[in-house]
Amino acid sequence: MKRIPNLNLDELCDAYADNGVERQHFLNVTTGEIVTWFDPVVYGTDEYIEELEKKLDAGLGRTYLRIPQIESHEAYELMAEFADTISASTIRRRLERALSGRKPFRHFKDVLADYPEERERWFDFEHEAHRRQINRWLESHGIAVDPTPQ
Repeated sequence: MKRIPNLNLDELCDAYADNGVERQHFLNVTTGEIVTWFDPVVYGTDEYIEELEKKLDAGLGRTYLRIPQIESHEAYELMAEFADTISASTIRRRLERALSGRKPFRHFKDVLADYPEERERWFDFEHEAHRRQINRWLESHGIAVDPTPQ
């Protein structure tokens, strides 16, 4: 298993959680640096994008790995899983209602805004789930994960 210096699992989790189609994140498996590619159709082309595209074209699969991004259905399932962990029936029902209606992501967050302790618990729950996914992804590419949290 390969070890990468300066590998920041929190940054990898943030990249995984960013599922915007106009951005993609890549891990430099030599340095641990995470680079972000911005769609030139949306953001325009500049020197940064042109240089990055050259680097990625030259090193994709060897030096750079595309960091996976969470799919919407996976994020939704994670919210439903979290709602199932809530013991207070009022909060759980409100979250379930939010998830079953229109704009479930927005309404889920709106409900949690009324319950700061549960909101913090959600952030921990979500981050831990993202961390597990990133660890599996790294291991699937033969990259050793430092067991100490960052």
